[in-house]
Amino acid sequence: MNRLLLIALLLVLAVFTTACSEDKSSAGLAKDEMVPASAYAPVSGNRIYSRPDLCDTMEDVKTKIPYVDQKLHKVLGRCNSDPDKERYWAYYGKRQKPATLKKWLKRLCKKKYKSATTIIDVDEKQCHSGSGAYNVAAVGYVNKYADLLRAFNKSGADLSKSAWGKNHYCSVGLAEGRTYPGLSSKSCKSSGGGSSSGSISGSSSGGGFTKTDYQFVYKKNAAQFGGRTVRWASKSINVSGITNPSWQAAIRKWPVVRFKFDSSKEIVFAGYSDEYPKACGWAQPMWRSNGKMARCIIKLNTAIDSMGCHSTELVLQHEVGHCLGIMGHTNDGGLMDPVCCSSKITSRVRRGLALLYALKPGTKIRSKARARASSAMHNKSKAVRDDLFDPSGERLIHGPVIATQARQ
Repeated sequence: MNRLLLIALLLVLAVFTTACSEDKSSAGLAKDEMVPASAYAPVSGNRIYSRPDLCDTMEDVKTKIPYVDQKLHKVLGRCNSDPDKERYWAYYGKRQKPATLKKWLKRLCKKKYKSATTIIDVDEKQCHSGSGAYNVAAVGYVNKYADLLRAFNKSGADLSKSAWGKNHYCSVGLAEGRTYPGLSSKSCKSSGGGSSSGSISGSSSGGGFTKTDYQFVYKKNAAQFGGRTVRWASKSINVSGITNPSWQAAIRKWPVVRFKFDSSKEIVFAGYSDEYPKACGWAQPMWRSNGKMARCIIKLNTAIDSMGCHSTELVLQHEVGHCLGIMGHTNDGGLMDPVCCSSKITSRVRRGLALLYALKPGTKIRSKARARASSAMHNKSKAVRDDLFDPSGERLIHGPVIATQARQ
């Protein structure tokens, strides 16, 4: 009866059936081997993707998750001499290496049917579509984080999990501090499967950003310039006046951007001052009327070593955050809080910075942030700064002096 029900559903979906009737002895497997799940699938699938139909048309009967979205490691194949031509076998979510799973499946076919084996997929290398090369690390990255797996499953994206995962990692995940072996900033420079700029769709699905991210960028950046973004034209930023290796190392901890320590005057450490006696340090960003940052001056308090400012390295790292475009303080227990300084760059800040540098300087984002922004904030921003935007960028605009307080 179960078989008849499965056949009736073939035109809609394919169903994995747990091979409960199979035991290791009847399947011809050794004691340390696992019995694969048996599966039935239509001869032809939905043809949406440029990959084997079986990747998409077979679902786990309990979880309703298609094979293509099952966790690594996994292998899909069939026994060539199996009298049931529509039966396939699959391992998924296993700790064993793919080579081991393939070996087990081949042994099953040989012992049970005296048959050779056709391997249809190994760890999604044949179950991929969309642009770019397959990236097993990007698939593992999606599977590692439950929220990403849920977002991918709900997205309806026409990307493979590989392409979707790489796109998310490069546009959001790297800045958030998410990790997976085989993924790094260098992965985002390679061709295919995503880009460093990512998809800015206003939704967390598809590798984009949320309304909360836009609201953060609006409050901490664009509100200073009529709702338009202010950032450096390049993600490679020059820092002058800092030669101390430990100070440089602290600054390099910022994600999304890169730093060059030379004499070019973009971010400038201008030495020590007692202009703001209660502040550990302060920064003043300046930008052109096209939204491109022009210069940012950083100063430290002359008495910083006796003020309870934690460390000079963290103060400088904090002030550089203001110079990158975070023109305000947070209240999330992280590095950018007004009282200096935690060493943690929080997810909220990482995502905000990633979004800021995924948008062009001078991008108007008021409509993206309006849902959670007060009308007073919008009106004040519009009245004070909206008339200053000029695509030619001829005018220099002095931003606020942002001071960081010492611990009491």
